[in-house]
Amino acid sequence: MLNAQPMGFYSPSSLIGDARRHGVVVLPADLAFSSWNCILEPILSVSSDRREFEPISAQTSEPISAQTSEQTSGQETAAAHLLSRSVSAEPAATVFALRLGLRFIDGLGSRSAVLLEAALKQGPFKSLADVVERSGFSAAELKILARAGAFETFVKGRRQALWQVLSLLSPRPATPLLDYLTGCANSTDSEVELPDMTEIENVIADYSTAGLTTGAHPMTFYRAWCRKRSIVSCLGLRNGIDGDEVEVAGGVICRQRPETAKGFVFLTLEDESGMANVVVNPKVFEVYRRLILDNPYLRVRGRLQLEQGVCNVIAKHFDVLPALKDSGVASTECATSDEAAAHSRGRSQSASQNAVELTSRNFR
Repeated sequence: MLNAQPMGFYSPSSLIGDARRHGVVVLPADLAFSSWNCILEPILSVSSDRREFEPISAQTSEPISAQTSEQTSGQETAAAHLLSRSVSAEPAATVFALRLGLRFIDGLGSRSAVLLEAALKQGPFKSLADVVERSGFSAAELKILARAGAFETFVKGRRQALWQVLSLLSPRPATPLLDYLTGCANSTDSEVELPDMTEIENVIADYSTAGLTTGAHPMTFYRAWCRKRSIVSCLGLRNGIDGDEVEVAGGVICRQRPETAKGFVFLTLEDESGMANVVVNPKVFEVYRRLILDNPYLRVRGRLQLEQGVCNVIAKHFDVLPALKDSGVASTECATSDEAAAHSRGRSQSASQNAVELTSRNFR
């Protein structure tokens, strides 16, 4: 399904999020392991006699213990996650994870796919320099890949990878006198250590380069803020009682207004726990129209409706969520609905919140 995008009702981001909530390990696009398309990558082998678990390589089928530490990015975490879930695995079984392909990275196209597959026929990439040398990618494509974190196995950190890409593309001319005066005579550009990105910065980078993430859902960074205000998660709505007054918040992944619905609008909110349906009657929609249509994250107050296993929130009031600080913690005060409406007209939300806007299916 992911390799057939664009298709269907849900975006790749929502499909991946749902898969992860159902126990599928999803690994990021990485030039040490990825192809153009998404693939199933073996990450655990189960011994038939001793029930020992050994992470293995997707490309060489060798135990990871036989590889260098630089070649194991992302797999050890996935292996530890699955180890606790695989005690009942069949003998001599192999456990797979979903490895994302480079197809989702914005700025890469059919030319990039042809170049990548041609290079991989000669063997997997061994280093960032190997990618630069063999891939045939343009300078712009290499920079995009660095910003997308696709060199993570070879070089830890997007900033460091981008720095090394730039160094390889445009080697610094020799300046012996300047190096001597600044104490850098024995250093190179690739040895410069740049500060690591924060978790929220990595998530922002994921959404700005690929429109999805294998890291934390953006709503994760609001959760503590929501708890203080008794705003429940999408999954938490199911613990309520029919008719309860509730508040829920999430990213808007769908806005629908069917012609046969007599002006009713149906929203789907998403957070780290799942999805929630919001029903908006025509009068409420007219009051909050611009706020609903123009803001990627919404806080909704309304009446909980539980009927035959279906959970809906009948909306009465809407607010936007506050901007995320650089630390990933929501600011202490939420904008009022009037302020939110003004913001939506001017699109004046913070850059960080806009950068993690979820892909949404919308009517206009």
